[in-house]
Amino acid sequence: MVSDKQFVKEFEQNVKSTIKKFNLINPKDKVLVAVSGGKDSTTVLYLLKKFGYDVEAVTVDVGVGAFSEVNLKNLEKFCREQDVLLHELSFKDEFGCSIESAQSLLKKKGINMRSCAVCGVLRRYLINRFVRKNKAAKVAGI
Repeated sequence: MVSDKQFVKEFEQNVKSTIKKFNLINPKDKVLVAVSGGKDSTTVLYLLKKFGYDVEAVTVDVGVGAFSEVNLKNLEKFCREQDVLLHELSFKDEFGCSIESAQSLLKKKGINMRSCAVCGVLRRYLINRFVRKNKAAKVAGI
């Protein structure tokens, strides 16, 4: 049986070797990591920072009440502890409404899309626009 420490060590080594093997990130690249506050994207941010890459984090507040607030507070704390700059974008600031309001507006117009599809498209739009504006070489996230 593999110990927790051994698993972590092997996992980190696999991530490092995959980045190197496929030339995913160069040491001089500025990398914006799209983080949701979940364990997957937070792990990506943590590992890239640990490996010495020039990383900044970007998150999108979709406006889902307490859920969004808790995620944002967790991300702010994590980024402060890791000395990573966190950029915060919001649906309300960018589109004038939350994802829930956008979903309602679409339904009123006869467009019946799942909220995950709407959220994914709008979130990707905001992140891609932010990455171009900030001239990052790469964007990472899950």
